[in-house]
Amino acid sequence: MARVGEHDERWIVQERQDGRNVGNWHWTERDALPMALPIFKEEFENTTIPCDGAELLIETLDSLTGDLNLMNRKGKTIFIYDLILKLKWSGSFEKNGKPVKAKGTIEVIDIDMDRDFIVRVKLNSEKALNRQLKEYMRKNATSIINEKISVLLDNIEERMRAQFETNSTERLPEQSPIIPEPVEVIESPTQSPTTNRSKNSKSFQQKVKFRAPVEHLFETLSSPERLSAFAGSNAVFEPVENGEFSLFDGNVCGTVQSIQKNQKIVQKWRFKEWPENVFSRVSITFTGEGATTTVVLKQTGIPMYDLERTKNGWETFFWRRIRGVFGWTYTNLR
Repeated sequence: MARVGEHDERWIVQERQDGRNVGNWHWTERDALPMALPIFKEEFENTTIPCDGAELLIETLDSLTGDLNLMNRKGKTIFIYDLILKLKWSGSFEKNGKPVKAKGTIEVIDIDMDRDFIVRVKLNSEKALNRQLKEYMRKNATSIINEKISVLLDNIEERMRAQFETNSTERLPEQSPIIPEPVEVIESPTQSPTTNRSKNSKSFQQKVKFRAPVEHLFETLSSPERLSAFAGSNAVFEPVENGEFSLFDGNVCGTVQSIQKNQKIVQKWRFKEWPENVFSRVSITFTGEGATTTVVLKQTGIPMYDLERTKNGWETFFWRRIRGVFGWTYTNLR
């Protein structure tokens, strides 16, 4: 699978031959986490938390993990994040004329588009004597941490958007249109397409949970309009048995074997460059739980040499792009 900043031509539409993405027309995705880490670190380290009755200090940033991406397609820019922030803190106060000291951690989870962050304060070694310090920190630091995170995210988004807007004003001299060479499809008169059952074929399973109702997820993976939206190119999908589908300008194609609304989609699925008549089998099941949906993907019959790029492609070009276009965060359950 291509790394960030690289392209796998079997999944996406190729860009210009000169390597330029004029006007941000093609799908681009930038990882803002490396840029955000030192910004968060500078903002939080050695932060004094005002408190009557105790001295509280956020000492260091332990880690900032998750996803923080700016995505662009056809000039539309989308800022998506799902982060976990971990901090280290210390505190002290006097009780009965004696100093009480403690150290601990702060974990901030659910840093996503809803901005309903959850702050958890813990002690490294909790005792009855120092438990009051944890309550002091929780009570006094929560609102400060939430406000700092919100401001930092707004600032990072503004900086990243400015970079995209600068690039989108780029213009190149007029040149002749690039016309792809035609691809000749040869059908075998003696062999019909079958699912790959070779002993050298491979399989995998992915399980993801989206913050979106089941009908929305099902439509996103079975509607040509929604498929086109996150694929970044025209998609074909006939939601009937034996209906044809084609994604990423034909780089992925096949037929629908069965489809049950809001429940399951089964496909004969292939990259166009696989050997003639070689298909894998894709099964996607949907389980709705109120405002969330668990999606289980099973793919079998993959040529052994193409397992990793096929598997990682679902994460990169389906789940992440659905999140980027529609704003539905997700969690890997596999």
